[in-house]
Amino acid sequence: MLRKHSWLVLLPLLGFVLMRAVAPAPGHAFGGQHLPFHVPEFPPLLRFSGLLLSPPPQEKAETKEAEDTPAIKPLAVTIGQEKWDFQLQEVKALSGGPNGPLLLSQIFPRQLRFIGPEKFLHQIEDSAKAGKFLVIEGHLYMGAYKFRVTGVGDDAESVVH
Repeated sequence: MLRKHSWLVLLPLLGFVLMRAVAPAPGHAFGGQHLPFHVPEFPPLLRFSGLLLSPPPQEKAETKEAEDTPAIKPLAVTIGQEKWDFQLQEVKALSGGPNGPLLLSQIFPRQLRFIGPEKFLHQIEDSAKAGKFLVIEGHLYMGAYKFRVTGVGDDAESVVH
């Protein structure tokens, strides 16, 4: 009796082998969003251009905000223990995906902690204290409110990595 129905044991195995041979891999058939596990995306590479300023006192900040609103709202930035207001002139996405201002608009509250090599962080702080225009490149970790600095310069052509 067992020999008569032994092909029934092999039927599920044969179906599985045929399904894998004919169907494409799940990640390629429908994209990574349909995988049964999370595939982490590399954080977007952005370029910030603007001035880092000392944050104004709280009562002055509220009245100033009503007077004039820039095209890109300032971003509260923390470097080590120092807090700064980043007056952004331009935000540019250097990697694929949404554009820079759209990514930045998804950050709420509008604050980031700059992390990365000490030489870059010191260069940013020194330029901020001197009131110099900055161009900063790095990866934006939106969920952690962190920006890993990978390059700093006075303009887009002079960014040192």
